[in-house]
Amino acid sequence: MLERFLKSGDLLGIAGDRPVKISSKFKVTPLPYRDRVNFISLNAAEDRCAVSTFSRSSKLTSEQSAKDEFGFKILDFPKMKVRHHILVPGHQLTKAILSPDGKWVASRADECGKYTGHIVIHDVKSGREIARRNAKEISDMIFLPGKSVLILGIKGT
Repeated sequence: MLERFLKSGDLLGIAGDRPVKISSKFKVTPLPYRDRVNFISLNAAEDRCAVSTFSRSSKLTSEQSAKDEFGFKILDFPKMKVRHHILVPGHQLTKAILSPDGKWVASRADECGKYTGHIVIHDVKSGREIARRNAKEISDMIFLPGKSVLILGIKGT
């Protein structure tokens, strides 16, 4: 999966379930991160990234128990040194997206064993949850470039 072009001109992507950089000469270089990756997001300065994983279970989130929870990680980029491991008890956090200034990270938080979900926002520096919104009908999200404004896409629109 191709994620985005970096300022260097390299392409950031995911090969299998590992993050990689792809040069303009198509040389693939694995990044020094060994956990599984489903989605990766960078701030505008490209010095921080949020790495989302995915469930190892084939069950739907609504069929899983609290023990099936997982979160995402905030890392230094490109060294991939872990700064925070963000968890919300009893939830599966997916598609973590960093704000352009790198101060906030938004993710979808689906509650294990239920059909409910939220969008949660965490402070990157402390890892503390600072906001939560019902996400039953939200299909996608993105921060506006250069701002800490989160745009939410609604299913069917």
